[in-house]
Amino acid sequence: MDEQCHAIGLAVATAEAATSMVLAAAVAEVVHLTRRGCALSAPVHTIHDQPMQFSLESLFASGLRIAMGETAGERALSRIHSVRERIGDSLSVHTNELVAVFSRLVNQGKGMLQPHQITAEYNAAIPEAEREKLKDTAFEDLLRGAQEAIVIPPWVALAIRPRPGVWEYVRVNVSELGVEELSVAEYLQFKEQLANGSIDNNFVLELDFEPFNASFPRPSLSKSIGNGVQFLNRHLSSKLFHDKESMYPLLNFLRAHNYKGMIVYILDQVRAMENEMLLRIKQQGLDITPKILIDVAHEIAGELQATPDLIIGNYSDGNLVACLLAHKLGVTHCTIAHALEKTKYPNSDLYWKKFEDHYHFSCQFTADLIAMNHADFIITSTFQEIAGNKDTVGQYESHMAFTMPGLYRVVHGIDVFDPKFNIVSPGADMSIYFPYTEQQKRLTSLHTEIEELLFSDVENAEHKFVLKDKKKPIIFSMARLDRVKNMTGLVSKDKEEQAEFKKMFDLIEQYNLIGHIRWISAQMNRVRNGELYRYICDMKGAFVQPAFYEAFGLTVIEAMTCGLPTFATAYGGPAEIIVNGVSGYHIDPYQNDKASALLVDFFGKCKEDPSHWNKISQGGLQRIEEKYTWKLYSERLMTLSGVYGFWKYVSNLDRRETRRYLEMLYALKYRKMAETVPLAVEGETSGK
Repeated sequence: MDEQCHAIGLAVATAEAATSMVLAAAVAEVVHLTRRGCALSAPVHTIHDQPMQFSLESLFASGLRIAMGETAGERALSRIHSVRERIGDSLSVHTNELVAVFSRLVNQGKGMLQPHQITAEYNAAIPEAEREKLKDTAFEDLLRGAQEAIVIPPWVALAIRPRPGVWEYVRVNVSELGVEELSVAEYLQFKEQLANGSIDNNFVLELDFEPFNASFPRPSLSKSIGNGVQFLNRHLSSKLFHDKESMYPLLNFLRAHNYKGMIVYILDQVRAMENEMLLRIKQQGLDITPKILIDVAHEIAGELQATPDLIIGNYSDGNLVACLLAHKLGVTHCTIAHALEKTKYPNSDLYWKKFEDHYHFSCQFTADLIAMNHADFIITSTFQEIAGNKDTVGQYESHMAFTMPGLYRVVHGIDVFDPKFNIVSPGADMSIYFPYTEQQKRLTSLHTEIEELLFSDVENAEHKFVLKDKKKPIIFSMARLDRVKNMTGLVSKDKEEQAEFKKMFDLIEQYNLIGHIRWISAQMNRVRNGELYRYICDMKGAFVQPAFYEAFGLTVIEAMTCGLPTFATAYGGPAEIIVNGVSGYHIDPYQNDKASALLVDFFGKCKEDPSHWNKISQGGLQRIEEKYTWKLYSERLMTLSGVYGFWKYVSNLDRRETRRYLEMLYALKYRKMAETVPLAVEGETSGK
């Protein structure tokens, strides 16, 4: 054994969790590396995301025997088979079924299929009796994990997602039943044929941020995604207090602070942040006033005569501005995307040229990539925003690998396991949205206006159609009338893309809803909207949010904060906000019959037992109090800014290599694209 291998630092579980099987897995890696002649020194892999030191001797004493099958129970290590191997195994065991499915895909010709389409083709190709036999087999697991199928006869390429943040790519030749494993770049190149018509053999710019983060600490478990600060604290603290030399960065950090005040450049969350900052400054015994700026860059130094400590960006444009400011000033940078447009428009990356004149996706997606990779930390509202769930891809996860043919190919855009990700959920303004039970705060003076809005017999520009029965509970929904929000899904089974206004009128006529529906124009008075939620609570109604996808779901938070039982989409943030059956209900916007049956069942139970409505209402209020308030948000955000600022100072968290790479991307690629985007004033003029 190489003398350099006398000790190895392995990030394993805590002593209690460091079982013999975990040690054996570590030893197996050691043996593999030493056989290749590698010298070992503190690999960055993690198990259970907690650091612990072991000597190589102790690892071999307890672990190697297990690898050789010499312990009680004769346990032996088994490696996880690749997708190519699993498809190969399925071909040998379920040849007829696999050929039937893939042949059906190939017969449809060149194209791309989404998960629900793959499932539909599988159901059509395999009889129900045979599908029952295939349940819980590797064959079915493969198809369930397929997030995308690219068909270019005789080939079918699959993007398989075994778990959030983990992807594998494979290609099957249906004619020869041959299976190939593909790299990310190879898969994207194959996919580009859908847009280009053939393989582009010219040099294509490939963006790959992975090499810059190869030695950067990162968790390995999906459950750790979005808990970056906890992981960093554990990992870096173990280094910081290792010996007396490691304490010098801490001393220098303390010396660097002269306590002239905390200055935050922020584009949103202003009121909550200001209150939290004032409280913390007072608790620290300081007599200073923080300043929060919402202004452009060059104003900062002249106005404040100081450098900010933190810059926060919101949305694509704000995030890029915050990125440039933070880079120029050398301060901590936080990004909050809210909603990344790439996930809203299917295949908007592959067919970006088709949408370019109107949406300028090339510019927007590039700006998003630059901002998310430059940020010291990223705040998201939900886990799903980062990495989705077992069935759907997260917004940030969709930026891990994608291609924009003719522009560039992203083989590694972002790592959802990166400890820069932190979940901090916002809340509703408690001065406007508060429980309907707080009678002393109720705005009863607005009830006449609200009743006019809901029940007036007059039809005008503000409200259309009339509710005949004023005693029935109201099912209320509030959203823009666009296809993503799926307002017509409340009464529609039609999934065709139509003009939503015409579609709404057609549905009202089709289902004879005259007298049972009230269509109200956009309500911009937030104070009255808060009392509107509470008024519907008085009527024992419910709030429904039927969107096909919702990044977070602020209206869901508002309704629940007022105590209104809420039914919301199972796709996106509401799936995390609501505990199904406890604080509200999840609905599937693609299965309208089941969603309507759920509503009927709820109101039926409420009619039989009025306490059922109160139970769900209280469950929603409790959920909000526990997780979704601006007070909790601001406390968490201030803590994160301090922690990341500290670690950036005393360690190598500034990712200098990545930022130099981003400078090149910005200067050589983004600036030219940005010149093609018209200014807002120009857009308005041309629009007229």
